[in-house]
Amino acid sequence: MAARMPSTLLYYVSGHGFGHARRSAEVIRALRNVAPDVNVYVRSSAPAGIFKGITAGPVSASHIDAPVVERDALLLDWPATVAAAADLLRRRRAAVAREVEVVRDLGPDLVVADVPFLAGDVAAALGVRCVAVSNFTWDWIYEPHRGSHSDGAAVVRGARSSYAQMNALLQLPFGHDTDVFPQVIPVPLIARQSTREPAEVLQRLGLDAKDDRPRVLVAMRGGVAPATLDHAVASAPDFHVLNVRAEEFGFDFSDLMVASDVVVSKLGYGTLADCIANRTRLVWPPRAGFREDDVTRLEAPRYLRMREMPADQFRAGQWRDALERALSLPEPPEQMPLDGAAACARLIAAQLT
Repeated sequence: MAARMPSTLLYYVSGHGFGHARRSAEVIRALRNVAPDVNVYVRSSAPAGIFKGITAGPVSASHIDAPVVERDALLLDWPATVAAAADLLRRRRAAVAREVEVVRDLGPDLVVADVPFLAGDVAAALGVRCVAVSNFTWDWIYEPHRGSHSDGAAVVRGARSSYAQMNALLQLPFGHDTDVFPQVIPVPLIARQSTREPAEVLQRLGLDAKDDRPRVLVAMRGGVAPATLDHAVASAPDFHVLNVRAEEFGFDFSDLMVASDVVVSKLGYGTLADCIANRTRLVWPPRAGFREDDVTRLEAPRYLRMREMPADQFRAGQWRDALERALSLPEPPEQMPLDGAAACARLIAAQLT
Protein backbone atom coordinates (compact mmCIF):
# COMPACT_ATOMS: atom_id res chain seq x y z
CA MET A 1 0.00 0.00 0.00
CA ALA A 2 1.36 3.42 -0.98
CA ALA A 3 2.22 5.78 1.86
CA ARG A 4 -0.27 8.56 2.43
CA MET A 5 0.98 11.94 1.23
CA PRO A 6 1.18 14.72 3.85
CA SER A 7 -1.75 17.12 3.78
CA THR A 8 -1.33 20.78 2.89
CA LEU A 9 -3.25 23.58 4.56
CA LEU A 10 -3.46 27.13 3.23
CA TYR A 11 -4.13 29.66 6.01
CA TYR A 12 -5.33 33.17 5.13
CA VAL A 13 -4.90 35.67 7.97
CA SER A 14 -6.19 39.23 8.08
CA GLY A 15 -3.47 41.84 8.40
CA HIS A 16 -5.75 44.10 10.46
CA GLY A 17 -3.87 44.41 13.74
CA PHE A 18 -1.86 41.59 15.29
CA GLY A 19 -4.73 39.75 16.98
CA HIS A 20 -5.76 37.69 13.95
CA ALA A 21 -2.16 36.67 13.33
CA ARG A 22 -1.28 35.83 16.94
CA ARG A 23 -4.31 33.62 17.44
CA SER A 24 -3.78 31.95 14.04
CA ALA A 25 -0.21 31.18 15.07
CA GLU A 26 -1.53 29.51 18.22
CA VAL A 27 -3.86 27.34 16.13
CA ILE A 28 -0.99 26.36 13.82
CA ARG A 29 1.19 25.42 16.80
CA ALA A 30 -1.60 23.27 18.19
CA LEU A 31 -2.15 21.70 14.77
CA ARG A 32 1.51 20.68 14.65
CA ASN A 33 0.87 18.64 17.81
CA VAL A 34 -2.36 17.09 16.54
CA ALA A 35 -1.26 16.47 12.95
CA PRO A 36 2.52 16.93 12.66
CA ASP A 37 2.59 15.80 9.03
CA VAL A 38 0.41 18.70 7.84
CA ASN A 39 2.24 21.38 5.85
CA VAL A 40 0.87 24.85 6.66
CA TYR A 41 1.37 27.83 4.36
CA VAL A 42 0.32 31.30 5.53
CA ARG A 43 -0.82 34.14 3.32
CA SER A 44 -1.00 37.41 5.25
CA SER A 45 0.26 40.97 5.40
CA ALA A 46 0.79 40.58 9.17
CA PRO A 47 4.41 40.53 10.39
CA ALA A 48 6.01 37.26 9.31
CA GLY A 49 7.85 36.95 12.61
CA ILE A 50 4.60 36.03 14.35
CA PHE A 51 4.68 32.74 12.42
CA LYS A 52 8.40 32.07 12.77
CA GLY A 53 9.28 28.38 12.84
CA ILE A 54 5.75 27.02 12.43
CA THR A 55 5.08 27.17 8.68
CA ALA A 56 6.22 25.01 5.79
CA GLY A 57 7.41 28.01 3.79
CA PRO A 58 7.84 31.76 4.01
CA VAL A 59 4.81 33.87 4.93
CA SER A 60 3.68 35.84 1.90
CA ALA A 61 1.16 38.64 1.43
CA SER A 62 -2.02 37.99 -0.52
CA HIS A 63 -4.25 40.47 -2.31
CA ILE A 64 -7.63 39.20 -1.13
CA ASP A 65 -7.92 41.13 2.13
CA ALA A 66 -9.46 44.60 2.46
CA PRO A 67 -7.76 46.81 5.07
CA VAL A 68 -9.42 48.86 7.77
CA VAL A 69 -8.26 52.41 7.22
CA GLU A 70 -6.98 53.88 10.49
CA ARG A 71 -6.26 57.54 11.07
CA ASP A 72 -4.63 56.53 14.32
CA ALA A 73 -5.03 53.71 16.84
CA LEU A 74 -8.50 54.88 17.89
CA LEU A 75 -9.89 56.76 14.90
CA LEU A 76 -11.09 54.60 12.00
CA ASP A 77 -12.05 56.03 8.60
CA TRP A 78 -15.19 54.10 7.77
CA PRO A 79 -15.98 55.70 4.38
CA ALA A 80 -12.45 54.86 3.22
CA THR A 81 -12.68 51.37 4.73
CA VAL A 82 -15.95 50.56 2.95
CA ALA A 83 -14.56 52.09 -0.25
CA ALA A 84 -11.53 49.76 -0.06
CA ALA A 85 -13.78 46.74 0.38
CA ALA A 86 -15.94 47.90 -2.54
CA ASP A 87 -12.86 48.22 -4.73
CA LEU A 88 -11.73 44.71 -3.77
CA LEU A 89 -15.14 43.26 -4.59
CA ARG A 90 -15.20 45.04 -7.95
CA ARG A 91 -11.93 43.27 -8.69
CA ARG A 92 -13.08 40.01 -7.13
CA ARG A 93 -12.78 37.81 -10.21
CA ALA A 94 -9.31 39.05 -11.13
CA ALA A 95 -8.07 39.03 -7.53
CA VAL A 96 -9.24 35.46 -6.97
CA ALA A 97 -7.79 34.28 -10.29
CA ARG A 98 -4.45 35.87 -9.43
CA GLU A 99 -4.44 34.27 -6.00
CA VAL A 100 -5.33 30.85 -7.36
CA GLU A 101 -2.47 31.08 -9.84
CA VAL A 102 -0.06 31.81 -6.99
CA VAL A 103 -1.17 29.05 -4.62
CA ARG A 104 -2.30 26.25 -6.92
CA ASP A 105 1.12 24.58 -7.03
CA LEU A 106 1.03 24.21 -3.23
CA GLY A 107 -1.78 21.70 -3.75
CA PRO A 108 -3.82 22.71 -0.70
CA ASP A 109 -6.24 20.15 0.70
CA LEU A 110 -8.00 22.72 2.89
CA VAL A 111 -8.23 26.49 3.24
CA VAL A 112 -8.58 28.16 6.65
CA ALA A 113 -9.45 31.86 6.97
CA ASP A 114 -9.18 34.30 9.88
CA VAL A 115 -11.08 35.84 8.34
CA PRO A 116 -10.68 37.34 4.78
CA PHE A 117 -13.96 36.70 2.99
CA LEU A 118 -12.44 36.09 -0.46
CA ALA A 119 -10.73 32.99 0.94
CA GLY A 120 -14.08 31.32 0.31
CA ASP A 121 -13.85 32.18 -3.40
CA VAL A 122 -10.26 30.95 -3.58
CA ALA A 123 -11.19 27.64 -1.96
CA ALA A 124 -14.13 27.22 -4.33
CA ALA A 125 -11.90 27.89 -7.34
CA LEU A 126 -9.39 25.32 -6.03
CA GLY A 127 -12.16 22.81 -5.39
CA VAL A 128 -11.36 22.35 -1.69
CA ARG A 129 -13.18 22.94 1.58
CA CYS A 130 -12.81 26.13 3.59
CA VAL A 131 -13.17 26.77 7.32
CA ALA A 132 -13.30 30.18 8.99
CA VAL A 133 -11.91 30.87 12.49
CA SER A 134 -13.04 34.11 14.12
CA ASN A 135 -15.37 35.80 16.54
CA PHE A 136 -16.65 38.27 13.91
CA THR A 137 -17.06 38.43 10.16
CA TRP A 138 -16.32 41.47 8.04
CA ASP A 139 -19.86 41.78 6.64
CA TRP A 140 -21.03 42.26 10.25
CA ILE A 141 -18.34 44.89 10.86
CA TYR A 142 -19.22 46.78 7.65
CA GLU A 143 -22.98 46.64 8.18
CA PRO A 144 -23.43 49.71 10.46
CA HIS A 145 -21.31 51.75 8.02
CA ARG A 146 -22.92 50.69 4.76
CA GLY A 147 -24.51 54.13 4.44
CA SER A 148 -21.07 55.80 4.39
CA HIS A 149 -20.46 54.78 0.77
CA SER A 150 -22.70 54.41 -2.27
CA ASP A 151 -21.63 50.76 -2.62
CA GLY A 152 -21.94 49.99 1.09
CA ALA A 153 -24.95 47.69 0.81
CA ALA A 154 -23.27 45.83 -2.07
CA VAL A 155 -20.15 45.40 0.08
CA VAL A 156 -22.14 43.70 2.83
CA ARG A 157 -23.87 41.42 0.31
CA GLY A 158 -20.60 40.64 -1.46
CA ALA A 159 -18.76 39.70 1.73
CA ARG A 160 -21.67 37.50 2.80
CA SER A 161 -21.72 35.71 -0.55
CA SER A 162 -18.03 34.88 -0.18
CA TYR A 163 -18.42 33.62 3.37
CA ALA A 164 -21.34 31.48 2.18
CA GLN A 165 -18.86 29.45 0.11
CA MET A 166 -17.10 28.35 3.29
CA ASN A 167 -18.12 25.10 4.94
CA ALA A 168 -18.05 26.14 8.58
CA LEU A 169 -17.23 28.89 11.05
CA LEU A 170 -15.30 27.96 14.18
CA GLN A 171 -16.68 30.82 16.24
CA LEU A 172 -14.66 32.20 19.13
CA PRO A 173 -16.26 33.78 22.23
CA PHE A 174 -17.56 37.35 22.00
CA GLY A 175 -19.09 36.61 18.62
CA HIS A 176 -22.37 37.52 16.94
CA ASP A 177 -25.29 35.78 15.31
CA THR A 178 -24.70 34.80 11.70
CA ASP A 179 -26.77 32.82 9.21
CA VAL A 180 -24.17 32.87 6.43
CA PHE A 181 -22.28 29.66 7.13
CA PRO A 182 -23.71 26.16 6.68
CA GLN A 183 -22.34 25.28 10.11
CA VAL A 184 -21.29 27.40 13.11
CA ILE A 185 -19.25 25.57 15.76
CA PRO A 186 -18.56 27.42 19.05
CA VAL A 187 -14.98 27.03 20.28
CA PRO A 188 -13.20 28.33 23.42
CA LEU A 189 -10.96 31.37 23.62
CA ILE A 190 -7.61 31.32 21.82
CA ALA A 191 -4.98 32.98 23.99
CA ARG A 192 -1.33 32.68 24.93
CA GLN A 193 -0.54 31.98 28.58
CA SER A 194 2.99 32.90 29.59
CA THR A 195 5.06 30.22 31.29
CA ARG A 196 7.63 32.69 32.61
CA GLU A 197 7.95 33.94 36.16
CA PRO A 198 7.55 37.71 36.67
CA ALA A 199 10.98 37.91 38.30
CA GLU A 200 12.64 36.51 35.16
CA VAL A 201 10.83 39.02 32.95
CA LEU A 202 11.78 41.94 35.22
CA GLN A 203 15.41 40.86 35.31
CA ARG A 204 15.71 40.64 31.53
CA LEU A 205 14.00 44.01 31.18
CA GLY A 206 16.55 45.47 33.56
CA LEU A 207 13.90 46.53 36.08
CA ASP A 208 14.31 46.67 39.84
CA ALA A 209 12.13 43.98 41.42
CA LYS A 210 12.12 46.06 44.63
CA ASP A 211 10.25 48.87 42.87
CA ASP A 212 6.78 48.07 44.17
CA ARG A 213 4.90 50.60 42.06
CA PRO A 214 2.14 48.99 39.94
CA ARG A 215 3.52 48.33 36.46
CA VAL A 216 1.57 49.60 33.45
CA LEU A 217 2.27 48.02 30.07
CA VAL A 218 1.54 50.27 27.08
CA ALA A 219 0.33 48.01 24.28
CA MET A 220 -0.97 50.29 21.54
CA ARG A 221 -0.07 49.06 18.06
CA GLY A 222 1.68 51.92 16.32
CA GLY A 223 2.74 53.33 19.67
CA VAL A 224 1.59 56.31 21.69
CA ALA A 225 2.49 59.89 20.82
CA PRO A 226 5.60 60.88 22.82
CA ALA A 227 3.84 63.91 24.33
CA THR A 228 0.94 61.71 25.45
CA LEU A 229 3.28 59.20 27.05
CA ASP A 230 5.29 61.94 28.77
CA HIS A 231 2.11 63.41 30.25
CA ALA A 232 0.94 59.94 31.34
CA VAL A 233 4.20 59.26 33.18
CA ALA A 234 4.20 62.70 34.80
CA SER A 235 0.56 62.51 35.85
CA ALA A 236 0.89 59.07 37.45
CA PRO A 237 4.21 58.98 39.33
CA ASP A 238 2.89 56.21 41.59
CA PHE A 239 2.85 53.89 38.57
CA HIS A 240 5.77 52.46 36.57
CA VAL A 241 4.90 52.85 32.88
CA LEU A 242 6.51 50.26 30.56
CA ASN A 243 6.74 51.08 26.87
CA VAL A 244 8.78 48.17 25.50
CA ARG A 245 8.60 45.76 22.58
CA ALA A 246 8.49 42.10 23.58
CA GLU A 247 10.51 40.83 20.62
CA GLU A 248 13.47 43.04 21.50
CA PHE A 249 13.96 40.92 24.64
CA GLY A 250 13.10 37.55 23.11
CA PHE A 251 9.68 37.58 24.77
CA ASP A 252 6.17 36.88 23.65
CA PHE A 253 3.70 39.69 24.31
CA SER A 254 2.06 37.54 27.00
CA ASP A 255 5.38 37.38 28.89
CA LEU A 256 5.24 41.13 29.46
CA MET A 257 1.74 40.76 30.83
CA VAL A 258 2.73 38.48 33.71
CA ALA A 259 5.11 41.18 34.95
CA SER A 260 2.48 43.93 34.61
CA ASP A 261 -0.46 44.92 36.76
CA VAL A 262 -2.35 46.82 34.07
CA VAL A 263 -2.28 46.92 30.28
CA VAL A 264 -3.28 50.10 28.45
CA SER A 265 -4.54 49.19 25.01
CA LYS A 266 -7.48 49.54 22.69
CA LEU A 267 -10.07 46.80 23.03
CA GLY A 268 -8.49 44.53 20.43
CA TYR A 269 -9.39 40.88 20.58
CA GLY A 270 -5.83 39.57 20.88
CA THR A 271 -4.93 41.86 23.78
CA LEU A 272 -8.25 41.19 25.48
CA ALA A 273 -7.79 37.42 25.18
CA ASP A 274 -4.23 37.50 26.53
CA CYS A 275 -5.32 39.72 29.43
CA ILE A 276 -8.00 37.16 30.32
CA ALA A 277 -5.52 34.29 30.04
CA ASN A 278 -2.83 36.00 32.14
CA ARG A 279 -5.25 37.68 34.59
CA THR A 280 -3.90 41.14 33.83
CA ARG A 281 -6.16 44.18 34.17
CA LEU A 282 -7.03 46.14 31.05
CA VAL A 283 -7.57 49.89 30.69
CA TRP A 284 -8.89 50.78 27.26
CA PRO A 285 -9.77 53.95 25.33
CA PRO A 286 -12.68 53.36 22.91
CA ARG A 287 -12.32 53.12 19.14
CA ALA A 288 -14.66 54.95 16.80
CA GLY A 289 -17.40 52.72 15.46
CA PHE A 290 -15.69 49.32 15.65
CA ARG A 291 -18.65 47.06 16.28
CA GLU A 292 -16.66 44.26 17.90
CA ASP A 293 -15.93 46.55 20.85
CA ASP A 294 -19.64 46.93 21.59
CA VAL A 295 -19.81 43.19 22.28
CA THR A 296 -16.62 42.79 24.29
CA ARG A 297 -17.18 45.87 26.46
CA LEU A 298 -20.41 44.28 27.70
CA GLU A 299 -19.42 40.61 27.92
CA ALA A 300 -15.72 40.59 28.82
CA PRO A 301 -16.04 42.08 32.36
CA ARG A 302 -17.45 38.72 33.45
CA TYR A 303 -13.93 37.32 32.90
CA LEU A 304 -11.59 40.30 33.18
CA ARG A 305 -10.94 43.33 35.38
CA MET A 306 -11.24 46.12 32.83
CA ARG A 307 -11.93 49.84 32.88
CA GLU A 308 -12.74 52.26 30.07
CA MET A 309 -10.63 55.42 29.79
CA PRO A 310 -12.32 58.28 27.88
CA ALA A 311 -10.48 58.91 24.62
CA ASP A 312 -9.82 62.56 25.46
CA GLN A 313 -8.17 61.56 28.75
CA PHE A 314 -6.07 58.97 26.94
CA ARG A 315 -4.85 61.44 24.33
CA ALA A 316 -4.11 64.06 27.01
CA GLY A 317 -2.07 61.56 29.05
CA GLN A 318 -4.46 61.85 31.99
CA TRP A 319 -4.32 58.17 32.85
CA ARG A 320 -4.06 58.15 36.63
CA ASP A 321 -7.77 58.00 37.48
CA ALA A 322 -8.50 55.08 35.14
CA LEU A 323 -5.42 53.20 36.34
CA GLU A 324 -6.34 53.62 40.00
CA ARG A 325 -9.90 52.49 39.32
CA ALA A 326 -8.63 49.43 37.48
CA LEU A 327 -6.43 48.46 40.44
CA SER A 328 -9.43 48.62 42.76
CA LEU A 329 -11.61 46.28 40.69
CA PRO A 330 -12.57 42.96 42.33
CA GLU A 331 -11.76 39.63 40.75
CA PRO A 332 -14.09 38.83 37.83
CA PRO A 333 -16.97 36.49 38.69
CA GLU A 334 -16.25 33.85 36.03
CA GLN A 335 -13.35 32.06 34.37
CA MET A 336 -13.23 31.11 30.71
CA PRO A 337 -11.79 27.98 29.08
CA LEU A 338 -8.60 28.85 27.22
CA ASP A 339 -8.09 25.77 25.03
CA GLY A 340 -9.50 27.26 21.84
CA ALA A 341 -6.32 26.67 19.83
CA ALA A 342 -6.36 22.95 20.61
CA ALA A 343 -10.09 22.73 19.86
CA CYS A 344 -9.66 24.47 16.51
CA ALA A 345 -6.69 22.29 15.65
CA ARG A 346 -8.69 19.10 16.25
CA LEU A 347 -11.60 20.36 14.15
CA ILE A 348 -9.30 21.47 11.33
CA ALA A 349 -7.43 18.17 11.39
CA ALA A 350 -10.74 16.35 11.11
CA GLN A 351 -11.44 18.26 7.88
CA LEU A 352 -8.20 16.87 6.44
CA THR A 353 -9.02 13.19 7.01
